[in-house]
Amino acid sequence: MSSGASPSTRSPTSRAPISTVGGIIGAGIFALAGAVANETAGPAVLAFVVVCIAIIVLRYRRPDIPRTFRLPLMPVIPAIGVIFSIWLITFLDPVTWLRFAAWFLLGLLLYWFYGRHHSQLNDR
Repeated sequence: MSSGASPSTRSPTSRAPISTVGGIIGAGIFALAGAVANETAGPAVLAFVVVCIAIIVLRYRRPDIPRTFRLPLMPVIPAIGVIFSIWLITFLDPVTWLRFAAWFLLGLLLYWFYGRHHSQLNDR
């Protein structure tokens, strides 16, 4: 029997607080990781929708741009990507949409009040 064990139950009492604190920290980290994953899923899928639409638009409006890959079934594959991505983001929680809208609005305000006025392209 180790020195940190209870005489009546023979359970390791000296290690119990350490493992309890470790379990609490681990649960907090995994819960935070799940929340972060949930919050980033919507904007990432929405960005994929924008990319799929941009592929279709650029292939028709700018066919002269050099391409490094060929896309079989050109308008069909990106259109399927758009449809399924929009279908996926409809399952997100309303809280996720509200947080995304708040961060998006904050980014627009930051761009409008700082980036737009400090842009080197604005000087031209």
